[in-house]
Amino acid sequence: MGLTLYERLYQYRFRDLILSSSLELPELLRAEDTRPDLRVVEESGHELGTALEPCYRRWTLANGTAWATFHKTRGGAIRIHFPDIAEFITSPNGREIRIRRAAEISDETIRHLLLDQILPSAQCSARALVLHASAVATPLGAIAFAGASGRGKSTMAAGFMADGFPLVSDDSLLLEEKEGRISAQPSYPGLRLWEDAVAGLFDHHPPVSAVAHYTSKKRIACDGRRLEFCREPLPLLRVFFLAPADQSDNQGIGNSVKITLLPPREAFMELLAHAFRLQVHGPDGIRREFEALARLTAQPLFHRLHFRRDFGLLPQVREAILSSLTDQEPAASLISGTDV
Repeated sequence: MGLTLYERLYQYRFRDLILSSSLELPELLRAEDTRPDLRVVEESGHELGTALEPCYRRWTLANGTAWATFHKTRGGAIRIHFPDIAEFITSPNGREIRIRRAAEISDETIRHLLLDQILPSAQCSARALVLHASAVATPLGAIAFAGASGRGKSTMAAGFMADGFPLVSDDSLLLEEKEGRISAQPSYPGLRLWEDAVAGLFDHHPPVSAVAHYTSKKRIACDGRRLEFCREPLPLLRVFFLAPADQSDNQGIGNSVKITLLPPREAFMELLAHAFRLQVHGPDGIRREFEALARLTAQPLFHRLHFRRDFGLLPQVREAILSSLTDQEPAASLISGTDV
């Protein structure tokens, strides 16, 4: 008797999903053989960029160049096209992702796009919000660092990891609401850092690998010894939105750390700006999303974090953050540290 389709595929766990894949995904934790929630299959023999439907959404680089375009097929599938690299087609029911890559594109690049771009976008739903945020586990719950690319989300998480705090997720954090409680779902045991951050944060040489052909960032693996990974959902304790470096400089805080509680309206706009999203929903979908965000931001979980970007100051930043977690005062602002 021949093997079934599911037995021929690798099986992994990605957050709360069981994923079967024709590609090996060494970054993920293996899962027991069972019927998967999602199937990932690479196709061959297709040219990229042919007969693309009208674009309804676009991701752009800092210089305005299109990084990815989103298209909806007549059958309801979503096609995410990365020019000259690859495209990912999600089925209408969300249970299958097909991959087509350009010639000479490495497995590392495909895995990075799948794990750090496509799957987080696909997991957004009426019951789940996926933020551009990195998170770590503390004894009190999960704390997250959100912000635009380059703000230092992964660097903040890595600094906490170097101090013994387990990683929850890097650059894509799944938040789920149940009975008024917000939980943070772990993703996979790895994060991405620039080489100078690796050298500046760790007093040992953590295991690293390539991320993608177009970046010199390195993927740091949680080895379960000095760098740990949290495997269970945690209550969400805080989300810190990282202020731009120039904005922190303009605050005149020097070597101090400023933590400001965000009012609900501002927190709502930050969550909306930093959420992954696979497609634009109709009026009912938008209403449900806004209602969910309003419930989230009614809780005093969201703060702005100002600090000067300097590896030498990161221990002070971590100390200020940890101190703020046990602060019971509903103050609008906490400033920690003195100029040196």
